Amino acid sequence: MSEVPGWEPVNYKPPEGPYGSAPLLVKLAAIFNLVMAGLDVIYGLLLAALVVLIIAMGHAPAGASAGPELFPGRPGEEMKPEDVKIASAVYGVMAFMSLGVAVVKLIGGIKLLRHSRGAWGWGLTAGIVGCVQLWCSLFCVLPLAVGIYTIVAMSMESVRRFLADPDAR
Repeated sequence: MSEVPGWEPVNYKPPEGPYGSAPLLVKLAAIFNLVMAGLDVIYGLLLAALVVLIIAMGHAPAGASAGPELFPGRPGEEMKPEDVKIASAVYGVMAFMSLGVAVVKLIGGIKLLRHSRGAWGWGLTAGIVGCVQLWCSLFCVLPLAVGIYTIVAMSMESVRRFLADPDAR
């Protein structure tokens, strides 16, 4: 192996203590889940606003819409009540699911940060929910990456021991 002139390799030393890097892994998992919970809340509220907009546009008189058409048809044509019901139901369910996931991630992140009772279970649940989030939130890959990181971090033996010990902080 050739060496680069002027470059010296840095020898990595694991953190001291009985838990190694577990406190850092738990803190990062908590922060990532709290950030994703905030993004999920924003996404859920935007979807809820879209539902209100769709319902309002569905009840507007014909020719009143000046914006882009959300449904197929001729411009100025009144939207069918079935289209309004279907679109508002689909986006309403997505908003409800996004806000529900945000609550789970928020509880998991707070429990991990406070190192409170049930932190391991809530952290693992937040990771699983992040992986199952099929409606994509704001960025499709971000919830999946946070979920995978959280599951891997919660599965490590040092993290389990750290979270099981009430005196460890």
